[in-house]
Amino acid sequence: MTKPHRPHLSDTEMARLDALLRSGVTQSEAARQMGCNRKTAARRARLMQVPAAQKPEPAGAFRLGGSPADRRIVALEDEVKRLRRELREAHRDGLDEESVREILGRMADSPEEPPDWLVRDRGGKRTRAAEVPVTIWSDWHLGESVSPAETFGLGGYDLSIAEARVRRLVEAIIDLCRNHGPGTTSMCPAPPGTTGGRRSSRSSSAMSSKIMTG
Repeated sequence: MTKPHRPHLSDTEMARLDALLRSGVTQSEAARQMGCNRKTAARRARLMQVPAAQKPEPAGAFRLGGSPADRRIVALEDEVKRLRRELREAHRDGLDEESVREILGRMADSPEEPPDWLVRDRGGKRTRAAEVPVTIWSDWHLGESVSPAETFGLGGYDLSIAEARVRRLVEAIIDLCRNHGPGTTSMCPAPPGTTGGRRSSRSSSAMSSKIMTG
């Protein structure tokens, strides 16, 4: 509890005030304890040439240590952590590369086991080789109708035109396979393969869903 201010201090109280000021107590605190005005404490401090006590300044966030050397140590520790992290990442990348090389090495050392359906090279000079013609039919937009007026007289499209185009396409493919390709060609939608000892080709036609859906 703060003592009420008194206009004058006794000699004993003045001596106690001087002792408080010499011990480092601030002028305000000394005046509060003695119940006198702060100006009285300040005047006594000037007479005794006692510097005013200063409150310690809070440490700033930028202060990392007591000297530039301390800050340098902190910076070097951060650098060491960064380099160790990069070294670990480099080791991980190296392990991945070694794993790939190991897998490729095992594949290269594995014995060759070609499937039975491959065409065997019987040796000798050949002028004709077996082939597998492959076609893909897509984007016919069956069911759609376009009038010549919509194309400025350049043409139209409807189901009858689509049927004629499909027929012309199939006939052209059959002609190419039978008359312009090697070996004997049979038209059938089956996987590629060989038959007997003769060179033979089968034609495979892939149809996408757009033929049916447009």
